[in-house]
Amino acid sequence: MSRIDSIAETLNNHVGLSAWQIRRVRSRSNQLYLIGHETESKRTVDTDRYAITVFVEREAEGRKVLGESECLYTPGEELKTKIGQSADMAALVANEPFMLPEAGQKYELPETVDLEIKERSDAVIDLIMDDIFSAVDSEKGVCLSAAEIYANHQDVTVLNSRGLRVEREETEIYAEFVVLAGRDKCEEVEAGSASRARFYNKLKIGNTVKEYAGYAFDSLTAQLPPTGRFDVVFSGEALDTLFNWFTVQAGGVAHYQRWSRFEEGIPVVENPEGERLTLISNPILLGGMRTRSFDVQGLPLRCLEVIRDGIFQARTASKRYADYLGIPPVGDFANVEVAPGVMSKDEIFQGGPILHLCRFSTFEPNGVTGSFSGEIRSGWLIDKGQRTPIKGGAVTGNMQEAFRRAYFSREIVQRESYKGPAYVKLCGLDIGGE
Repeated sequence: MSRIDSIAETLNNHVGLSAWQIRRVRSRSNQLYLIGHETESKRTVDTDRYAITVFVEREAEGRKVLGESECLYTPGEELKTKIGQSADMAALVANEPFMLPEAGQKYELPETVDLEIKERSDAVIDLIMDDIFSAVDSEKGVCLSAAEIYANHQDVTVLNSRGLRVEREETEIYAEFVVLAGRDKCEEVEAGSASRARFYNKLKIGNTVKEYAGYAFDSLTAQLPPTGRFDVVFSGEALDTLFNWFTVQAGGVAHYQRWSRFEEGIPVVENPEGERLTLISNPILLGGMRTRSFDVQGLPLRCLEVIRDGIFQARTASKRYADYLGIPPVGDFANVEVAPGVMSKDEIFQGGPILHLCRFSTFEPNGVTGSFSGEIRSGWLIDKGQRTPIKGGAVTGNMQEAFRRAYFSREIVQRESYKGPAYVKLCGLDIGGE
């Protein structure tokens, strides 16, 4: 009998549980750490962990409630004791009941494994190291400060008391680096990036190094942006979180807790004057970091058109919140896919002055209010044919107002968990600078 089946048998024999789930993650990570061009260390990390969730149903104040508790089990620990402690803790919790996914589900099977990473991870790490070195060496005045490279492979199994048993495997590369740039009579300035990819051919780390070397050089002469209201074009890193308010508002949690502003058939942005947003949750996007066949409870993930031409269509929701709301469960928001617009890059940048922003210290619109404030790390002021590097200051606003006049490029880019317009223009945003 396998270990996971032995754990399942122990759970079945534990009196008082109404349901249970086991999520096993077995992983191997090959890791390389660099200081400059020299190897600091190499290591391989193997882990095999089981997250065991137990559920206890009872009555409280005349209604059924569901308690739950999770424990992490590592082989060699006392299993029965851990389960007993978790059951005792679950009995103190009073959530609204829901059902775990049952057996017999149908799953999409997206490609999530790079065989080279799985079978020859050291060779892949060497390729990435060479890509970084070559890119740094090709940039005059740039040196590599440090880098970390991981090549990971993991197997995930979910088993529950309703007979569900589902497995998947996936690979991931993580590459982080810091480069230093300097010019005569200028202090050195650093720029760094942390990139993830499912497949080596999607990482393109050499291009990223060159891009961030450019950011570092621009920082040497960058000025504070002017204060005022400007049209702002977002690209690069900024796209990774630009649409987060929409994904949070579209979720089952927001609706269940009654702070979602979205209603089916109603525009997500009031009185829009620009292009209308079309937004899709896509769990099968090739190379996406949120691409997978099932979620943490084994629920099959489905593509969902959440917003079409600015009109809210349907909610993403886990099995828990789908049961609470009485809607089909499709999983939480997966990869963000945004439909392209009609403008070319050149058309997006017409007019002026325009701020082109691509890096922030942090840019995370508030999921409830939609308000945002992002300190600028890299960008440019474009005015009358001049392109001036800027950094510092901040862009502030509210997503509802900002997307009233939004324009999307027809050029497409795919990042870790985003596929959509390479350039998004939001008009009339407040900039605080000099």
